[in-house]
Amino acid sequence: MPERTWRRWLARAAAGEQVRGPLVGPVAATVQDEVTGHTQAHPAWGHRKVWAMTRYDGQQASPETVLWVMRRRGLLLAGLPSRS
Repeated sequence: MPERTWRRWLARAAAGEQVRGPLVGPVAATVQDEVTGHTQAHPAWGHRKVWAMTRYDGQQASPETVLWVMRRRGLLLAGLPSRS
């Protein structure tokens, strides 16, 4: 870990601020209903389209969080067959 990062974390902790960003779990808990709703309504959509629609609905989450929720709930489609 770079010393600059360590010192910045120490300064934030001393000031009583949050040292690092929120974990995936709390953010995922707030958006999982939206993600599940969009995925069940449009099963062909991938995580990026579902992410865009959840953003449009006013939720704040990253595409990786949406992918994580979809993967955890088994909402991802199986991969396409490879071309030979």
